[in-house]
Amino acid sequence: MSASTKKTKKQILRQHIATTIAKNLMDLRETLGEKKFNRKVKKATKVLTAGLPKKIKEKKNKQTLELPLVTGNNE
Repeated sequence: MSASTKKTKKQILRQHIATTIAKNLMDLRETLGEKKFNRKVKKATKVLTAGLPKKIKEKKNKQTLELPLVTGNNE
């Protein structure tokens, strides 16, 4: 894949949100019509993801040191 066809994590997240909204609001799709419904879903996903950066950084898991438990006599 070239750089122009790679999808960013924000775009993937937008698609996921759009499919979730579309699945949960099937009756609204029938009421509004396909074109209006898709336009409103697209606007809603833009609003929901507006504050996110274009490229979402993955958090690196920091390994925590596990200390042995001290039991009993602390002399």
